[in-house]
Amino acid sequence: PATPSPRSRMPVHRLGGIVPRPRAWRLPFPPWRPVLAGGGLCHWIAGTARGRALAGPGGRKAFVCGYFDESLASEVGQFDVIILVDVIEHLQTPARLIRLLLKSLKPGGFIVLSVPNVAHWSMRLSLLTGRFNYSATGLCDATHLRWFTRLSLLQFLDRMGLDVTEGGCTIGRGLSAYRRRPFSWIPNNLKVKMLRRLSQLWPEGFGCQFIVEIRPRQC
Repeated sequence: PATPSPRSRMPVHRLGGIVPRPRAWRLPFPPWRPVLAGGGLCHWIAGTARGRALAGPGGRKAFVCGYFDESLASEVGQFDVIILVDVIEHLQTPARLIRLLLKSLKPGGFIVLSVPNVAHWSMRLSLLTGRFNYSATGLCDATHLRWFTRLSLLQFLDRMGLDVTEGGCTIGRGLSAYRRRPFSWIPNNLKVKMLRRLSQLWPEGFGCQFIVEIRPRQC
């Protein structure tokens, strides 16, 4: 199928078909939420004999093997899939890390990347009322060095010569905004259905995180 332009509408659905193949690399791995500046921390390698030895049976136990740099990239080899879960917003130079990670992809491999949506409706409402309160986690995480909207994320990836081949957003049902009235009055099952529908209608406003599958652009 044709590769969609980064300027095309990002479909709103859960990423389908992204099942890590023999080698998958994910950073970071809960429950650690390190402040990442100028590089990344590798927390999980699974699916290889060496990975299992480091990560435990089935690759389920997290570990820290150091700052990701040229030396570590050479040591760990290449992967089919690299997963960056809310990482690049913590970096001073996210493009530098992504370029390095691209060298760690096998031919045909891809990166799955997620970022929080700074233009979420709750953030817009806070700004309209003159509030921007940092928190330990969430959209106003005090360790964020970068902020992304859907458009700015796509523009950033486009400038890097990367194609978005699939994408979506999360609904963020655990956000503090949904624990307050009037949302706290709504039964949970109904609230989830409502948020899913709203995120489909207006992902830029109701998407909590944007998730994209990215690949190097073919010349």
